[in-house]
Amino acid sequence: MRLGARGWSGRFSRRPQPLAQWEYQACENRCGGWHRTDGVPRWAGYKTYMVSQTLRMPRRQQRGLPDFLGIGAQKAGTTWLAAHLRAHPDVWMPPLKELHYFDRSPAYPSPNFLTTSHPLSRWLGRRRYDKESRTFLRREFLAHLRTRNWQYTGFWMKLLLGRYDDRWYRSLFQPGIEKLTGEITPSYSILKPQDVAHIKAQLPELKILFVMRNPVERTWSQIRYYWMRTGNTRDVSCWSAEKMTAFIEHPVVWLRADYLRTIEIWRNYFPQDQFFVGFYDDLADTPAEFLQQVFEFLDIETTGNTASARLTDRINASPAAVIPSAVKLMLTAKYYDQIRELSAMFGGHASTWLREAERTLDAAA
Repeated sequence: MRLGARGWSGRFSRRPQPLAQWEYQACENRCGGWHRTDGVPRWAGYKTYMVSQTLRMPRRQQRGLPDFLGIGAQKAGTTWLAAHLRAHPDVWMPPLKELHYFDRSPAYPSPNFLTTSHPLSRWLGRRRYDKESRTFLRREFLAHLRTRNWQYTGFWMKLLLGRYDDRWYRSLFQPGIEKLTGEITPSYSILKPQDVAHIKAQLPELKILFVMRNPVERTWSQIRYYWMRTGNTRDVSCWSAEKMTAFIEHPVVWLRADYLRTIEIWRNYFPQDQFFVGFYDDLADTPAEFLQQVFEFLDIETTGNTASARLTDRINASPAAVIPSAVKLMLTAKYYDQIRELSAMFGGHASTWLREAERTLDAAA
């Protein structure tokens, strides 16, 4: 913190604050002195002045909290959404799309590179997730160095050497304190009620973004993505029915497709005006209109990038493959009840999902 020619500057605000105004006043006993004219007592020192200035700032600028969270769904355009939010001039997001802070517990079927809080234990630990954390952090930090984008070096130093707790998490968004800040981690859709309650207690004004995709198509996309990431060269249709069933029933898959569970848990803590539910169908068919809806929900101005040709670009897409009829029937039967409830709740695209599911089941009858 320093007092410069333009005013106060430092960790509480990046905007220059006016210097205190002083004037010389004479006392009755002829002993003059300098007195402040801005209502602050003469004895108010550096700390008192800065606290008074901080209390005048918006709450977000006082604490540097994120303003929004994207919680999924996985394989429903979240990477695309993150890219276009990051491109908005009034939005700041970390360089790492998925922080996995709130789902860092090993109890979740998620990447656990933030599981160990203390940096010494993290870098010397022998547990499985400590080893995975070191591998992930080294890889991502080296990738950052190759980009030569030094504006995010502070973020990576915090990720490498910080002690992971709520204060650490909030500090990640400090560089964007004068903008709208947030992050997107699709695995937050699988959080348990107690973790969502913790988020609400820490971030009561947070806005939530949740994008749904036909659960049959979403799961098929996740299957193809997993198939690609594991280096398989054969067609996924070569899986046996037993292996396909085991994969679909794994918590990594079914929790991320259980939209009703996600909506129920999150809406128990966040009111409807803080919870945005969108459809991947709109994102794919009318991306400009979909992005405008998101901007309006976040209360930021629509910019020229909503008319960009890049809106139709696919990001982090799974390899193309036609879903085998047996797999489609299996997924449709599994998700039919949920699709029917979603249709009753939202109508629109969810009702289209229901009609397609009924056609699939009728054809197999």
